[in-house]
Parts: sequence; C-alpha cells; structure tokens
Amino acid sequence: MSKTAYEIIKNELKEVESLIRNQFSGNFGLISQAINSTVLSGGKRLRPALLLLCAKAGKNYDKSKALNLACAVELIHAATLIHDDIVDDSKFRRGMPTLQSLFGKDAAVYAGDYVLIKAFNFLYSVKDFDIINLFSRVMEKIVKGEIKQKEDVFKVISFTDYFKRIKKKTALLFGLSCEVGGIIAGTDNDKIRALKNFGINFGIAFQIIDDILDYTGNREILGKSPGNDIKEGVITLPLLLAIASPHYKDSLLQLIEGIKTGEDNSSRIVEIVLESGAIERSKEFARRILEKSIRSLSPIENLTVKSALESLALSSIERTF
Repeated sequence: MSKTAYEIIKNELKEVESLIRNQFSGNFGLISQAINSTVLSGGKRLRPALLLLCAKAGKNYDKSKALNLACAVELIHAATLIHDDIVDDSKFRRGMPTLQSLFGKDAAVYAGDYVLIKAFNFLYSVKDFDIINLFSRVMEKIVKGEIKQKEDVFKVISFTDYFKRIKKKTALLFGLSCEVGGIIAGTDNDKIRALKNFGINFGIAFQIIDDILDYTGNREILGKSPGNDIKEGVITLPLLLAIASPHYKDSLLQLIEGIKTGEDNSSRIVEIVLESGAIERSKEFARRILEKSIRSLSPIENLTVKSALESLALSSIERTF
C-alpha cells in the first residue's frame, strides 16, 4: 500500500484488525488455532483499505458503518481463499502454509465456514438491506466465477472468457469495496459508479499481475514454484498470449496435453512463456487497464482520496507478491 493511502486510513485499519480479532477471541479448539495462523496473521488488507478510502470520498463519513463493512469484505475474501486452497489442494499461499495443509481439509472447511459467518455478523450489524443485497449478489457471482474456472480446467479459453472469469473471481470484490465506500460516503450516483468502475478495473489489473507472478515470481516469496497455475489446469493471460503466437502454439498445446496425462511439463511451459514475450504483453494489458481505472476517478472531487486511490493502483503494477 502506498504511504499516502496508508496515512489517510492507518487508524481505521488498526481498528479493523482489532474488530476482527475480537470476533475470533473465543476458544474453539482446532478452528481457533487454524484461524489464528491464517486470518489473524495479517496481510495487505487491500479490500478494506479501498472501502475505507472511498468512504471518505463524500461529505458524510459514517466511521462505524465503514469499519464494520471493511471487516465484512476482508473476511469474505479470507473465506474464499481458505475454500480455494481446499479445492486446489494448495500447500502454500504467499509463502505461508495454507490452513488446510496445516490442519487438514476438515478443519479448513469448518474454519472457512466460520469466517464467512463472522463476515455476515459484521454485514448485518449495519442494518442496511440495500448494501447487504449488494454483497449477496457479488458473492453469488464470485462463486459462479470459481465454478467456471473449475469447468475450464486445461481449456484454452478465449481472451473474452479469461477477462470475464477474473472479473468474477477477483475484480467484483474490489468493485464492491469501492462502491459500498461511495454509498456510505453519501456521494451521488455518478461518483458511486466511478468508484465502482475504478475498483473493478483495478481488480482486473491486480489479477493479471497475480497471473504474471505465477511465471516470474520468486519462489521464496510466493511459497510455490513458477507454473503452479498450469499444474492445476488454470490457463491464464501469459499462457493464452503465448499460445496465440503461431511459433509457440503447437509446442505449448502438446505440453499442456502432457500435463493432463501426468507429465511434469510445467517448467518447460514457463520457459516458453518467458521466451515468447507474453509477460511483457501481459504487463501492457495490466497497465492499460490500470490507466482506465484511474481515468474512472475523474468525477471524484476529494483530491486527497483520489490521489491515494491512484497511488494504490499504480503501486500494484510493481508488486512482487
């Protein structure tokens, strides 16, 4: 997170941490251990940060509502990650052992469900059924996105389908964070729409960078070797771009077929993707989408918030984890 953005909301983020910890202060045996080692171990808290910043974009700042909704969006994100790791049988996330690898799938399922219940507690505490309905609709689309990704395992999907998938999987929660922040800030509909569009495009660019890091990331930082996505049958933008090149297409398709039958071809696929120039082209996609994201902020009159959101988005393009 950029220093400017952090300075604006650092006290609120501390309160978010405290509120989340208080929700999980009871002792529930194995589940408590599991949650303490994952959900309460920190993180970027990017989605709460977006919500809190956008909640300062208008003339009304309802701190209590903003804090509770920031907690809700973070816990929904955490629950989806726990369940993703179970489905993917992931051993590490961001260099740390996943909950299911530490405590087993049974404990992870219960913990993920429990985290989601706590998210609902925060959500219902605001007693705003329009906002609750927004959360509900977005969560439904996120689940549909995850189902579609599972259906598309090892499929060379179109670029259009790729962007639809990452919008549902990642970007909608970014957009929701910004939209809800704008709503509780009391901004007009044009500004709420602008904040939502900023969040969605930021989220798309963020996921593209995530997909790039699967090919270029440091194993020590990410906790997994490059090419993990293709091992799980998830074909992302860098590989799609490499396949679109006639020079590499046949070799890559053959290697993907080999992975489906148990061959460990992921390292060779990573080499070809890096050689093909697909990483640079993927970064260019991310840059252009980030520029579109920042242009969306033109109606926002609060220059402090606007600048903080811009710097937060721009810093994501250079991240290494």
